[in-house]
Amino acid sequence: MGNIYKELDRPLEAIQAFEESLKPSRDVAASIPQALGTLALILGELGQLYASTEHLQEAEKALLEALDIYKRLAAADPSSWMGGVTTMTVHLGHLYEQMQRLPEAIAALEESLRLSRYLEERNPGSHLQHVAGNQHKLGHLYYTMQRTQDAERAMDESLAIYRQLTVGNPDVYQWYVLDVLSSLGDLYRYGERLQRAEAAYDEALKIARRLEAKSPSNFIQYISMNLNNVGIVYRATGRLQQAERAYDESLKLCRELAGKYPQDYRHAVAMTLANLGNLYDQTGRLQQAEQAYDEALKISREVANKNPHRHSADLALVLHNLGNLYENTKRPQQASRAREEAMKILDQLRSSDVAPQTIKNCLSKSKQS
Repeated sequence: MGNIYKELDRPLEAIQAFEESLKPSRDVAASIPQALGTLALILGELGQLYASTEHLQEAEKALLEALDIYKRLAAADPSSWMGGVTTMTVHLGHLYEQMQRLPEAIAALEESLRLSRYLEERNPGSHLQHVAGNQHKLGHLYYTMQRTQDAERAMDESLAIYRQLTVGNPDVYQWYVLDVLSSLGDLYRYGERLQRAEAAYDEALKIARRLEAKSPSNFIQYISMNLNNVGIVYRATGRLQQAERAYDESLKLCRELAGKYPQDYRHAVAMTLANLGNLYDQTGRLQQAEQAYDEALKISREVANKNPHRHSADLALVLHNLGNLYENTKRPQQASRAREEAMKILDQLRSSDVAPQTIKNCLSKSKQS
């Protein structure tokens, strides 16, 4: 029943069902060692469900126990059980990232990468996708920890593997190419390699439009995201009309998505509005800029209250840009209040466990605005 509830996106009922099956599975495994694999499978499912419902300590406990079982099984029969070790290590890496324990996340994913390479060497073609997936995720984490060269190397390898896999199965792997290209575009953009960023975003956007044409409504978010990002590049390189067209299309798509899935896409609406506000400000349309910033600020406060780790830096950015607008329109008191609130948020982030690159990116964006 747990798997049925999971497929129906009813995680709490899935947790209850798996928890109810846990004790009988332990009892069977205690007397029949061959049943340990089933116990590890249940613990792994529980760990993922706990993580998805923010029960993070319970998730770690379940995943560590599952990993321990898989390691014991793999010691006796590596060909059958090493894949389970690799999978649990990946899940732990994702969990540690969720818990903002980034060095542990990197260590787990590096171990998973090592195991995936080992399995790929023993059976060529069987674990290439896992190597690519590990490298993409590691690229994000390296970049977050300001290990930019490591991040680029990891993402480059991931992209090369996915391109290779796309030759044989484009319908499956084009999405992965799109995803890594978007990540590389961000890395290039923050490193001020704007020509390379634009090329990555343009290719990602073409793939997203092509996939959306084949499967309507499934790739709108990737079109919107890459439009917003390439709009930032257009603005940074003085192509303001192209930037505005890209932002306008991105905003329209974001609003459409947020109407259906507000929890997932309200933040994207806010960030696109903030970028439009920057453009309006730059082109002297100050009333439109203020309207865009005001709506962005309202949404940013809402999403940052729900998830401060993830969204507080962006709230600070909107406040900073609004402060600039107030100063330019001779409202010094409002400008001071907005900037003071922005700096207070950034100071809180510096003293917390939010990764340094998140703060650095926010400061970089504020200087460009």
